[in-house]
Amino acid sequence: MPAKFMWTGGKPPAIRSSCRGRAAFGIASGFVTATKTGPAYCRASRTAGAAWLVALVATLWCAPGYGQLRIVSYNTAGGPRADSETVLTEIGNEMVGGIAKPIDVLVLQEQTTIAATTAAFKELLNAAYADDPAAVYAQGVLQGGSSGAGRPGVVYNSVTVELIDEVAFGVVNGSAQARQTLRYQFRPVGYGPEADFYVYSNHYKSGQSDTARREVEATALRADADALGEGAAIIYTGDFNIYTSSEPMWATLTGSGAGQAYDPINRVGTWHDNYGFRDVHTQSPVTTARFSGQVTAGMDDRFDFQLVSGELLDGEGVSYIPGTYHAFGNNGTHPFNGELDFMTNTALPTATLTAIANSSDHLPVVADYQVPAVLGVTADTIPGKVIVGADVRWDVTVENAAEVVVAHGADELDYTIETLAGDLVTSISDVDSALGGGNLHSLAIDTATPGSHGGAIEIASTSHAVANNHVAQYAFTNVVDHANPSFDATDDLDIATIDFGVVALGSSTLNRPAALHALESLLGDTAALDLDVIVASGDTVALSTTLTTFAGLAAGEQIDFDAVLDSATPGAFATDLQLEFSDEDLPGEASGVTLMLQLLARVAIGGDADTDGLVSGTDYLAWAGHWGQSAGAWNDGEFNGDGVIDGLDYLVWAENYGTSEQSLLAVTVPEPASAALLAAVLVPLGLRFRRRRGASA
Repeated sequence: MPAKFMWTGGKPPAIRSSCRGRAAFGIASGFVTATKTGPAYCRASRTAGAAWLVALVATLWCAPGYGQLRIVSYNTAGGPRADSETVLTEIGNEMVGGIAKPIDVLVLQEQTTIAATTAAFKELLNAAYADDPAAVYAQGVLQGGSSGAGRPGVVYNSVTVELIDEVAFGVVNGSAQARQTLRYQFRPVGYGPEADFYVYSNHYKSGQSDTARREVEATALRADADALGEGAAIIYTGDFNIYTSSEPMWATLTGSGAGQAYDPINRVGTWHDNYGFRDVHTQSPVTTARFSGQVTAGMDDRFDFQLVSGELLDGEGVSYIPGTYHAFGNNGTHPFNGELDFMTNTALPTATLTAIANSSDHLPVVADYQVPAVLGVTADTIPGKVIVGADVRWDVTVENAAEVVVAHGADELDYTIETLAGDLVTSISDVDSALGGGNLHSLAIDTATPGSHGGAIEIASTSHAVANNHVAQYAFTNVVDHANPSFDATDDLDIATIDFGVVALGSSTLNRPAALHALESLLGDTAALDLDVIVASGDTVALSTTLTTFAGLAAGEQIDFDAVLDSATPGAFATDLQLEFSDEDLPGEASGVTLMLQLLARVAIGGDADTDGLVSGTDYLAWAGHWGQSAGAWNDGEFNGDGVIDGLDYLVWAENYGTSEQSLLAVTVPEPASAALLAAVLVPLGLRFRRRRGASA
């Protein structure tokens, strides 16, 4: 047997088990999507009075999926008979180690013909489970040779296992085998060839003195099993007709080599007429015949077995589940050489025990086997775009997705997660068992710099015969720099002033164009810009803007707006606008970025050149001192806005002479049309009027 498993006697090898998991998966468009396949093995008890079982199994009812295997070896003495359905369905209903499920492989002995007897058992099971999509039975088609007392056969649940191959071998004659041996190669549905296991069905020559012929059969069996090579998972079933482990056939079966057989319960010794082994006796449940030809010796022998190769005892892949091997209906309370104890046997209802006695002269040998793990992966998506510094986690859940009734119904899942590409730094090794919900791995994505970040990972399992043994996943995100608002298209300008200068009282509403810019980062892509809040303070009636909040201004773009002055009231005005920005709504966004905009204006009475709030002679002198300039300013005397300091500006001064901002009282200004006043004004400027010809001096 393989070096990984060595057993030198005593207790059978320890079996590993653990718990967590669910669901089988596949890859779609780079991301794994969950898909559950295979049978679910949850059935309510049909046993009268077993309400607790009904309640428990009801909570486990599920859609078809994977599951552990219930394998039965049963010498039916022909049949089936009226009570055979009860026996087989109650095997499925029996709760052992938390497992209750329909039979997956029924290995039969003493079949009259495959076409008649075995086919009848198949139809019986299909009728019994007609309403259960997780139980659809098929049968083997190979009929082995026999010299009497029937032959082996097999019925199996095609939803849970595939029959890959069947072989008959052995020479049948009066000195060799009484019946040919049948070898069946099975594969749990949903798994690959690594999960294959072999079931041998033997009906050895009966009789205490026929040890030599049983040895011939065992020798042929071992030759065939050894030829399968090291690592083959083998279950040896059947009616061995053996009385003691000191027989040569037992030594042949358990001898060293690739196909070495082990008793999974390690109950080795002299079984015949031995009270110490009565809990494993399988023949006969009756002392009075219920049907013609039924053996009636009472319970005194362990004739029926399930032996296994070492590969089924290491807890890896398909393996025997400790504590599940038993002779169905036998709880070790029957009287010596007597019938099943219908009075004190509380393991099963009396109706079930009666059905066993009415339908066969052997007890079925039942054992459950775990299935290999199933690698299931769920990878969450991550945002397609984030901002520098965002905390981005890629959540990947790895689970043992074998659909089982109990956690120990499947092998544990050993797996690793490794980086295939990108800038993920990942190297994880972990273990998960079925039904635990899986292990969450939160992988950090590097967002320190702009650009494409993330990567591809491979989740791979080294568990024996694991289904879906590796899955590739990838996740990438585009990391962008923070948005950057500015009052300038190229420079990072966070403070700006719009100064209207001096404006004449009562002018029409004035606008000054301006713009806000979303600057592009030199490091890479840039987030869009949101203007979230505008807080204005100061003279907000006289000075305002058309700017409103906005979202999603792309880098390199701008928002145009106007600063607006209402000149209806004289005075010096100032308005401060605090603009609060944030990045677009992406993971990692920053907020509270502030720009300051100041609006300034001086609304003056026409003619008030020095803007002291009073139109006076001082203002006249400012006008007079700049007379004739073609590019004058307000404080130079340019009052009407045409850009030239001339008499029209004087008229503005003259019209408002004496007016103050405080009173805005009407002040009578001397008639500018009088010759004396006009002359007084013009003479200092060196201007003269010509006399009209003929006028008197």
